[in-house]
Amino acid sequence: MRKATIVRLVNASFKKLDAMMESLSRAWATLAGVAVVAMALMVVAYIISRELNIKWEFVEEWSGYLLVLIGYFAMAYVLRRGEHIRVDIVAKRMPKRVRAVVEVFTSLLALAVLGLMIERSINLTLFNWENQFVSQFASHTPLWIPNVFVPLGLIIFMLALILHTARSLADLVRGG
Repeated sequence: MRKATIVRLVNASFKKLDAMMESLSRAWATLAGVAVVAMALMVVAYIISRELNIKWEFVEEWSGYLLVLIGYFAMAYVLRRGEHIRVDIVAKRMPKRVRAVVEVFTSLLALAVLGLMIERSINLTLFNWENQFVSQFASHTPLWIPNVFVPLGLIIFMLALILHTARSLADLVRGG
């Protein structure tokens, strides 16, 4: 196979993967948005119900769980938009090629950390599942339910970061 054919094939595959990741990250961010709305409605209903002397025990607990979902499910979408917080005071002063090398290195380092975080969060979720641990709140929510939000969000984030790293590496190979 000629080099030009391989490059076209790789580019076409990358575009398909990128489109799939865009759809996936958008879907997870949409779930995070729905969770924001659900949390807001839940809190408003809770405030109104308190005035009527109706007590909903789960609202404070599940507001916290939804906050975790919101944070983790939106990470891939935010990465794809380039909206994560960046402190680039030093990077701005680096030559373009050095910046590209640093980008690839930090992305690879982030992937390693994410791998560890995913492994640990899955272990915690499974531990809570196997031992049937429940929250200490009145609802006694099985803890594996809110725990599962973390590895799910991190896995999607890792997939987005893998594509980001591949793109950064391709840019570096092409000349920074």
